[in-house]
Amino acid sequence: MTWGAVFCLSSAIVKYTPLVLIVLAACGPTASHSPRPPAPAAQSEHKAPPPFVPPRYAVGRGAYEMTSTATIQFVGDSSAKPDTLETAVVVRYDASWTGTGLDFTGTVQSRVTAASARMLQANGESLDPVPFRATVDTVAGTVRLIGDSAATEATCPSPHAGALTAARQYLASIPRTLAPGASWTDTTMATTCRGEIPVTTTAVRHFTVSLEHPPSAPPVIVVSHLSTISMHGETSHRGRGVTLTGAGTRQYEDRYDAFTGVLKARAAIIDVDLTVGVAGAPSRLHEHVDEHAVPITP
Repeated sequence: MTWGAVFCLSSAIVKYTPLVLIVLAACGPTASHSPRPPAPAAQSEHKAPPPFVPPRYAVGRGAYEMTSTATIQFVGDSSAKPDTLETAVVVRYDASWTGTGLDFTGTVQSRVTAASARMLQANGESLDPVPFRATVDTVAGTVRLIGDSAATEATCPSPHAGALTAARQYLASIPRTLAPGASWTDTTMATTCRGEIPVTTTAVRHFTVSLEHPPSAPPVIVVSHLSTISMHGETSHRGRGVTLTGAGTRQYEDRYDAFTGVLKARAAIIDVDLTVGVAGAPSRLHEHVDEHAVPITP
């Protein structure tokens, strides 16, 4: 027994029973209190945000300016100065959804903003707006310009070739869906005029769709596609056979408003190796093109 216990039980203070009880209570072992667990947090009154629902491609009136800078270099001739061609194309349209894709009615206008001497002499583009109607099958990736028959030896060169080719290329890039995580591959084929040569271009395209959250900016849907392209065309010039073959890649990145489906910007890089044969004598060239597109007032 400890001295504390002896003190607390001393008979000298038995007559002070109430006081003894108080002292015994004080001299007894100290009660141990474990900390109480915190009260469960109240359930948040905020509901989880609804799942993201991707928009469809925006229809109605639209207008875009597409600018491109092309550089053409003869391969194997370091002394030859590259040829350059800078163009600006404005496409204006009214679009509506159909059962298989979209219908477009509009105009496209192309102009050369800068060019080397040889490219300027070769350019025969009309400066007037060119009207067009088109149907786009977004599943198949096909574009049909109504009233625009396939380019042939008899129709090339065409004063509207560059403008209609730009319109076709813009429409062909419309994705089948803007759902993040989607991906698909398709194959397209189109025949257009490159100067006097009707050239058929086949493109195997692989698309991917992602959602980005830029800091301090609204989210955007990014549609990227990489195309592997092959080209072939032939004609006759002053009794001599002319052929054109080529192979290369196109890389596109289109950025859409994540809520409205409106295309906000496009950037593209095209690299193609070309072989032009005149009467059996081939010349090799490399073509590099930088393209950009931005919306303008319809």
